[in-house]
Amino acid sequence: MFYFAGALTIVWGVLLLWILPAEPIKAKGFNERERYMSVARLKTNNAGVRNTHFKMAQVTELLLDGNFWMLFWSSFLIMISNGPISTFLPIIINSFGFSTFNSLLLLMPCGFWSGSLCLLFSYISYKVKNVRVWLFVLGEIGTTLSCLLLILLPRSVCLPS
Repeated sequence: MFYFAGALTIVWGVLLLWILPAEPIKAKGFNERERYMSVARLKTNNAGVRNTHFKMAQVTELLLDGNFWMLFWSSFLIMISNGPISTFLPIIINSFGFSTFNSLLLLMPCGFWSGSLCLLFSYISYKVKNVRVWLFVLGEIGTTLSCLLLILLPRSVCLPS
């Protein structure tokens, strides 16, 4: 299953490289007025249309930005806490005596909860300024706590008698 999902992700990424335009000027399906409007919208954001120059000042600004490092380390370390939970949770539930299908069904509320929190946190970070990093950390507390409980609880608590 992981090979299939990984291969599908790689194929989709390569397809997007070919399908999506690099800039609005090269986008297919726009007439001249729509191209002008898309470029004008980028100018209002100060995003620019095309930038081929490497600016060391921007790299320095990035490396000195605390929010970048907080997001970087949170994203990097999330895999340590999230990997065992998301990978082995069906096996853990299966060890309680449920069938494979029923253990997957029992995980549906977890997926609903995760998806709802993603939508809620995205909405809150859109509406409230400078709260994105803190919402990210708050969202990770549950996963980190679950991982710590799996590591620190005695094995006899996890296994059915």
